[in-house]
Amino acid sequence: MIAFVHWLDTKKFNLAFINIGWDYFQVVAMFTDADVAWPPILYEFYVFLSFFSFDIDIVTPECLMPELGYETKFYGIILSPLYVGLIVLLAFLLYTCYNQGFLKQKRNKTAWAKFFSAYWMSIYFLYITVTRKALEIFNCNPTKPFDGYLYTEFVDYQCDSGLCRCGDPDHLQYRLVAPAVLALLIIT
Repeated sequence: MIAFVHWLDTKKFNLAFINIGWDYFQVVAMFTDADVAWPPILYEFYVFLSFFSFDIDIVTPECLMPELGYETKFYGIILSPLYVGLIVLLAFLLYTCYNQGFLKQKRNKTAWAKFFSAYWMSIYFLYITVTRKALEIFNCNPTKPFDGYLYTEFVDYQCDSGLCRCGDPDHLQYRLVAPAVLALLIIT
C-alpha cells in the first residue's frame, strides 16, 4: 500500500481523492456497531467496508493469546498514532543517514516535510479507529433483566464474570475513562 501511494505521488496524483473515499468507507463501516436490525446483505456490506478501518478486533488477537486483555488492546489502539510517529521518525532518520552517509548527498531540506506529511496522513487513517475505541469506554447499557447497574459492551477477565460495570472504581471501565477522554481530545 505504501509503495502504491508513493507511486501515485510520483505521478502527481492528488491523494485527497483517496482520503475522501477512505474516510467515507470508514464512517459507513461504523454502522455495524449500531444496535439496528440491518438487512443481512446490508450488514455484510458494512462488515466488508470495515476493511477500511484499521480495527484490531477484526483479527481477534485474543484468540492467539488468551492472556491479552481488553486493557492491552485499548492502549495498543489509543497509542497507535504515537507508534506510527516513532516509525516515521525512525524512517526519516534512516533516510537522512543513508543519503548523507552512503550517497554523500547534501541535506534535503524538504525531506522532513514529506515524512511529516506521511505522519499526518496516517493520523487521518487512524483517527476513526482511535475514536471508536475511546468512545467504547462510555457505551454503558443495562442488562436484561435490569440489576441496577450499567455495563460496558466489552468484556474482560479483570471484571466480575467478564462484565465490566460502569462507574465502579474496582472495574476496568473506571480506569480507562481518563485515557479515553485524553484520546478524544487529542486525536479526535
